[in-house]
Amino acid sequence: MIPFQATPVLHVKNLTKSLVYYTGVLGFKAVFSWGTPPFYAGVRYKSVVIHLNQAPDATDRRGKGAVYIFVSSGVDRYYGKVVKAGAKIIGAPPQWYEYGLKDFKLADPDGNWLSFGEERPA
Repeated sequence: MIPFQATPVLHVKNLTKSLVYYTGVLGFKAVFSWGTPPFYAGVRYKSVVIHLNQAPDATDRRGKGAVYIFVSSGVDRYYGKVVKAGAKIIGAPPQWYEYGLKDFKLADPDGNWLSFGEERPA
């Protein structure tokens, strides 16, 4: 049986600038790029993979993506790390919500939203 996995594709204006943000601020690793010059790339943080697409025809989709990333534990530590590195936080710092998750949200340079959250311990 082949397991299923999803990889979000976020549309960006400047791939180089986005890669600097995802690697330098968020701590992802660049795992591939494609094109000459590169216009498509993938970044990874542990088991999370996100693809970034710099496409001229994607102007109406830039900044409209959203990804929720589940963290097994340590969302507060990760929050501190990305804030220190210059992440643009949207809303409140990590806190517990009635839906059972402690999370926070940030925006990448194009305005795509990434939320990071952990489940309440049992």
